[in-house]
Parts: sequence; structure tokens; C-alpha cells
Amino acid sequence: MRKNQFRAFAGIATLSLCLGLGAAVMPANVKAADVASTWNWEQIKSDKTFVSLTPGVDETELNFAWYSQKEDDAQVRFGTSQNLTDDDLVQGSSENASTTVENTKINDGYYSNKVTVTGLKENTTYYYQVKKNGKWQEPEKYQTRSFSDFSFLYVGDPQIGASTSDSTNDGACHVANQEDATNWEKVLNQATENFDLSFMISAGDQINESDASTVRNWNMNEEQYSGYLGATALRSLPVATTIGNHDHGFTNYSAHFNNPNNQDEASSEYNSGESAAGTDYYYTYGNVLFIVLDTNNYNCATHENVMKKAIKENPDAKWRVVTFHHDIYGSATSHSDSDGMVLRTQLTPLMDKYDIDVVLQGHDHSYSRTYQLSGDGENHVKYGDSSIEGVQKPNYNDRTFQRENANCYELKSDVVGGTVVNPEGTVYYEANSASGSKYYDLVSTQQNYIAERSQSHTPTYSVVTVTDDTFSVTTYDAGEKINNGNQLANSTTYTIKKTDAQEETPSTDDKQNNITNITNNNYNITVNKGEDKDSQTAQTSTAASSLKKVKGVKVTKKAGNKVSVKWNTVKGADGYQIQYTYKKGFKKAVKTVNVNKASKSSKVLKKMKTGKKVYVKVRAFQNANGQKVYGNFSKVKKLTVR
Repeated sequence: MRKNQFRAFAGIATLSLCLGLGAAVMPANVKAADVASTWNWEQIKSDKTFVSLTPGVDETELNFAWYSQKEDDAQVRFGTSQNLTDDDLVQGSSENASTTVENTKINDGYYSNKVTVTGLKENTTYYYQVKKNGKWQEPEKYQTRSFSDFSFLYVGDPQIGASTSDSTNDGACHVANQEDATNWEKVLNQATENFDLSFMISAGDQINESDASTVRNWNMNEEQYSGYLGATALRSLPVATTIGNHDHGFTNYSAHFNNPNNQDEASSEYNSGESAAGTDYYYTYGNVLFIVLDTNNYNCATHENVMKKAIKENPDAKWRVVTFHHDIYGSATSHSDSDGMVLRTQLTPLMDKYDIDVVLQGHDHSYSRTYQLSGDGENHVKYGDSSIEGVQKPNYNDRTFQRENANCYELKSDVVGGTVVNPEGTVYYEANSASGSKYYDLVSTQQNYIAERSQSHTPTYSVVTVTDDTFSVTTYDAGEKINNGNQLANSTTYTIKKTDAQEETPSTDDKQNNITNITNNNYNITVNKGEDKDSQTAQTSTAASSLKKVKGVKVTKKAGNKVSVKWNTVKGADGYQIQYTYKKGFKKAVKTVNVNKASKSSKVLKKMKTGKKVYVKVRAFQNANGQKVYGNFSKVKKLTVR
């Protein structure tokens, strides 16, 4: 390997706000002795100097960060031989990691070191060696994988230390730190032993201690980071962390992680409202652009500016994935219908505007996946951080606020699992705790935007596999004993496929088995598993016959590759279905849009193909016996999109 092939990189961080906690279900205790003897909690808990690996700006880079007690120790040896005889010596930056709490310096004498290496090649075995306190540590192995077809790990809320209900009791906290770190070690060992993983995404709340105002709390916070970073798998598995509500109030988050394209030192256009932990960042791997937002910051103008910047710099990325902590579409009791939807009206339109394929969320300590969603196209009250001039601080207990934010979305698909081809909208995932430190029960009535959900009260993780034209997610139950993980109950593998030519997406009347239908009145989900087709017809024929054909359909062109569809409402309808295609006769490439409001009589179709003639028809539906029952389609209307 040639000298000077690697370059150094430095980064630091800055400020934020916190959202509330809720009651949790605690897991059973786990004995540290269950973990391999090489992992020693007594040594780990007091070691602040663990190295964290983070993805670089792209797949050819790797970021390092660690504490040391010497300012000049920001050095890494990196090469392809185990004895590092062909190594490059990479110099980075070192910055004082101390802070003052209660007039006492914390982490005094510790320095945060940041280094970036570049020039990595795919499917190559490397070794690295970090200098700490004037001494070179033992070499560690790092393996790159394919830069085109690859898999990564997606986890939620390790939250080391959360398994105690008494966060003021030092003894209980120390026990919780040990048990949660032990589980975290086991889960990561299971995942890395069973799957070839290029990196990991954590959806936030790495640790539990969210108060940094006292010396005691700061030290507890650092013990939890030791439990998090001390996991054996993290010596060779880079982690793209997300700032959670338990991370955002501390400068030590930014000292422990070296995030790529970190916007801390950018202009206020990209970091207004940033937290003590930092702000938004982004990176690419293969054909995927990953954008990480700090949703402790309610200034969504900042988030939009960063998204716009990331996309402008990476226009050819086939997949766009956004990660943030606060679940705007989740299904657990603590957050999904309260602080979790604080940003729903502001973030959902951004996902539409910038064609985001997948959103990976945390915060709600349960598993769920939505249908394909988009915004409803209506104007909504905007809420934000009151520390930012002109932005209102949200009150998510206010009923007016809840009504405003609850129904700002539209379902674009009713497909539960399997493969969807060129779907409209964005799919939102919610990850359960990957350490099992804390769980939240599911809400009693499943929201209509949720395709599937699960609360096993066991740690879970998801494996995401990306190819040139597919993006697939499978979620696993790490199990009470955390041995051989099985696919999580009540979850399915969900695959998005992108093709150059628009392929037909199955509509509800094309599917006969495993049909999931949405009942709008009470938000219940009914799954039909191969019931007798004649029986279903007998039950629903009366409802179907009561629906008149939709009339008065008008299709007009709007600015920005959009088409407006209007129609006359039908008495007794619970909603409407629009179908459109660029192929006359509706035999191929048919797209379906559901409008789940009986009173709504218009819809704007986005991202239409210019220069093409589009054919459009509309029908009404009712909800009967857990099914959508359709009336007859309107006359077909056509329009050339200019």
C-alpha cells in the first residue's frame, strides 16, 4: 500500500433539547458470566478509551475516534499485513475532552482523537493499530466487503443503563449498566456471527443517562459509553450513530464519535439549532445516500438544507435513506401518539419532496413498519424549537396539536410484505431495543398507517440487504437466551424493487391470499388468510352494490410535473381509489393511489412523466367485514403531461 494514501480528518460537535420519558417494561436480569470470559465488565466499565469506528464520507473511507491522556496521540497505523509492516501512519487531530460541571472539571486530562483513513478497497482484509497514551495497542482486524451488493445492521435504542427504574440509585445504575452492556455484547456477537455486515446504523439513545448537570451523572454517562463502545464486535464494525434524546445534551457524544460530513462547523444555514452532541450529517455507501438528522432540533429548515445539500452532492444515488431518532410513525404507548409525532407535519413533506425511499427510526422501543406513506398535501401548523426565533415550541399534550399532527399523511399502498415494485411514498421503520434494556407496550388500537408491528420483549435487530435494484429489510428476534436469532414474530421481509420501466403494483382486488385491509373507522387491521372466495363475495356484494359509479372526473395539469384529479363524491363511500397508467387499456404499469377520506374529492398526483399521455380512472370504496369493497370505475380520462 502506497504511502500518503490516507488522509487525516478532524471533527467536533456542539448543543440541543430533550423530549420526555415514559413507563417501560423491564427485561429479566442477565448474568455477565454468560458472556465469553474475554469480555470483562470490571475492566470495561472504567475504560474511557475504547475506539469507535464510523463510516467515512463514502465506502472508501473509515473514521476513528477515541479518548487518550496525551494530546499528541491522534495516530493510526493502517495496512494489509497483520504486523503492519506495510502500514501508513495516519495523523489526525486531538482536542481536550474535559468539561466543567458544578465548578469541577470532568474528563480532565482526556483528549478526543479523530482520524480518517481513505483509499480502502472492497473485499480486502486490513489491520489497524491505535496509539494511546504513548503506546501502540494490539492490531485489530478490519474487513471490507462488496461496495455494490452489501448488508448492514439496523438497531434501535441500546440505551445502556435503562433497565433500572431507579436512575438515582448508584447501586441499581451500576447493575443496570452491566446487564445492558452484557446483553448488547451478546446481540452484536449474534448478528456479526450470522451475517456479513459492512456497517451498522443505530437510531439513537446509545446510553441512558440524560442529565449531565452533575459530576455523578456525567461519570455515570461515561460508564455507559464504556459499556456501549466496549462491545467486542465494534472493534471491526463501524457504526453510524444517531443523536437520541438521551445523547443530545452532552459534548462527550461528539468526542466519542467521528461522524462524516458533520455540519457542526458549517454555516448557520446547516447547523441552526444544533445540540451539544452535534447536528446532521450524511454519507454514502455504494448506491445509497444516508442522511442522519438530529430531531432534538425542531428547526426543520436546517434539516431540509442538509438534505438538499447531501442530494446535490450525490445526485446519482439510487437509494435515499434518512435516519432520525424520534419516531413520527410508530406504534408504542410512550411516544408514537405524543412526542413521536411532534415533527410529523414538517418532516413528512420533506420525505416526499426529496424522494426518500426509507426512514429508519428509534425512540419507541418496539418494532413496526408502515405502509408506503406520503403527505396529504394540506397546509399544517408548524411547530418547532422555541429557542429558535420565530419558531413555536410544541405542546404535544394539547388536543388541537394532536389533531393537527395525527392525520397529515396519505397511504400509498396496502401491501403488507413481500416485494413492491417502484412504489410511491416512503416506508418508515421503528426498531425495538437492541440490548433489551427497556420496552414499551404497543398501543391498544393499531394505527391505520401501520402495516405490521411486534413487541416480543426481547432484543431485536434488522439486517438490510442492498443490491443495484432492491432494498430489503428482515428483522430478527435475538431471543431471551440470545443464541440463534429467528425472524421476529409478526414481521415479514419487505423488499422495494426499482426498475427503469414502471411495473404494475398489485392492487387489493388482484390479491386473494394474505390480504391486509384497512378499516378506516376504527383503525383495525384485518388479515384475510386464504378464506373461501365465494364466502367473501357473499358477505360484501351488498356493500358493493350500494356504491354508485364515480362521476364528474376531471384531470388537469399543475406546475412541477403534477396532475390534479377531481371527482364528485359518492354517497356511502368511505374513500376513493385512483388508478393511472401511461399504457392505454390499464393492462400494464398501473399505479394505485388510495384516498382514505370520504369527504375528499380531489388529489394531486406527483412526479408524473412529462411528455407522456396519462390515463386516469376513479372508484369509490366502503369498508365491510374487514375488506375494502369497491364500486365501479369512472370513465377513463386522459391528459398529456407537458
